Parts: sequence; structure tokens; C-alpha cells
Amino acid sequence: MKYFRGMIILMASMMLLGCSKEPSKDLEATPTPKQTNKIPKEQDTAPPTPLPILSEEQKKSIWREVNAAWVAANPQQAKQAILQKYQITKEQLNAIQTEALSQNWSKDDAPQKAIIDYALLKDGSYETTGKVQVEYHLLVDEKQLSKDSLTRLLQWHYSEATKKSNWKYHKSPTVIAIYVYTSKEHFESGLGQWIGMIDKTPLQTQTELRLNDGQLANLGKPSQEKWGMSEEKRKEIFGLLTKAEDRALKEADQAYPDFGKKHTELVAALTEKYQAEVQKKYSLTDRQLLELSVEALEKNWPALNWP
Repeated sequence: MKYFRGMIILMASMMLLGCSKEPSKDLEATPTPKQTNKIPKEQDTAPPTPLPILSEEQKKSIWREVNAAWVAANPQQAKQAILQKYQITKEQLNAIQTEALSQNWSKDDAPQKAIIDYALLKDGSYETTGKVQVEYHLLVDEKQLSKDSLTRLLQWHYSEATKKSNWKYHKSPTVIAIYVYTSKEHFESGLGQWIGMIDKTPLQTQTELRLNDGQLANLGKPSQEKWGMSEEKRKEIFGLLTKAEDRALKEADQAYPDFGKKHTELVAALTEKYQAEVQKKYSLTDRQLLELSVEALEKNWPALNWP
């Protein structure tokens, strides 16, 4: 009887254990779904982000900036800045461009002309059967100048130059070069002493805009005395040093019109001689002379031509 009771208890225990294992057996029998990186079909394509509610004036403003980006130094970077500024996607930007073209928004609005006065120093434009070059040299008042206004002025003139079409052999310019100076002396030095320029040639894949960051950084800063000399006096000395170089070059050209090694050696010897005379006249040490030259380059002081 005791044995029989033990058997019953054992069988009951086994049945209980068997019942408790049944669910796990069922789970084991159920095949585990294979892991997959595939996104469900309904999520394959995220719904497009709705275009922000922009007024027509806002969209036209974006349109102007997009057009200005085409003549920026780095068009792709300029466009990326537009996306970040207005918090819109590339698709949304394309939608604005499509709307602008379909509604024939005027490109004359882009880029906008900078609110800064300027004068035309020289129009060096010309045409041959091989090319047509638009070349402007502009004078601006540095008191009105900033990096932004200079950039906009250059971009606007470049945009206007691209529209010129009254040419004999060409439909449009093949070369465009715009230069901006802060004084006539900078222009007349003939040493490329512009504060900003933009150009495009057939060899370039995009326009190139360059600014003289050193001169821009010093705009509006009060002049300082050094070695007991005002900035104007140091500018005068720098002009004399450049005149010494010009004088040496001219005399070497006369002595050796065919150039060559003797010409080069004479230029170096005469330059050293004439600049030493300036250095002695104003009691400048070699280090002061070097510092003055560095300051002149950083601030883009006009170099005076020797007549």
C-alpha cells in the first residue's frame, strides 16, 4: 500500500512536471522568426516633411540667396548655409526653385545690390574673336565697408556682368573679373592691391571670390604709434621702400635689357643699396624694417610707384 501510494505520488509529480513543461515544449516547437534588417513595407519610405508655411516674400528671399550662391566662392557651402538658416531640406529648396521658375520670379532680385557707394576707376572690358572679357575696377569708401557689403557688391557686379550681351563675336562673356579698391593709390600701384575680387575664366569650374582679410580686419581700427612714428609716417616710409625697388628694377632694365643673371644680380644689389639709404635716413633697425614690411602687407598699405 505504501509502495502504491509512493507510485501515485511519483506519477502525480511527473504529471505536474509534464504540465509545467508543456508550454515550453510548445514554444520550442514554434519556429523563431528569422532576424531581418528589412524595414516593413509601410515604413520603407518616410512621409515627406511638409514644407514650412512661408510667405511669398520669404520664398523670394530664399530664391535670391540661392541665385547669389551660384556666384559665391563655394556654391555648395553657400547652399548648405541657406538650408541651415531656414531649416528646410534640399527637397523643399527644390520646391521653392520650381515655384520660382514656374511663376517666372525675376532673377534681377538676386543677388541684391549692396547699399554701398562706389565709383568706376576703370572699365577694362574688351572683345576679340577668341574671347570677351568684362573687367571692372571699383573704388569704395572703406568707412562704409564690411565683409558682407563687399561680398554683396562683388556678387552683384558679377551677376550684372553675366547679363551683358552686346558683343560682336560672342553671346556672353568668357572671362569676368571685378576688383574693388579702397583708394586710387591701391589701384595705381599696379601690384594687385585690391581689398576684394571675383573672377571666372573658362579654366575655372566655378567663380572665385577672394577678400583681403588682413585689410578688412583692420578697417576702423585707430592708428597706433610705433618707434615714435605715426601710422601715416610709417606708410610714407613703406612707399619710399617700394620706390627703391622700382628704381632698382628700372636701372637694371636699362643696363641689361635682355635680362638674365646679371640683370637679377643688379636688381638685388641696387634694391639693397637704395633701401639701406631709406633705413639710415629714418634710423630704423633691421628688425623694425622687417616689422614695418609685415605691417604694410597685413594692412595692405598702398605701394607708391616710382615715376
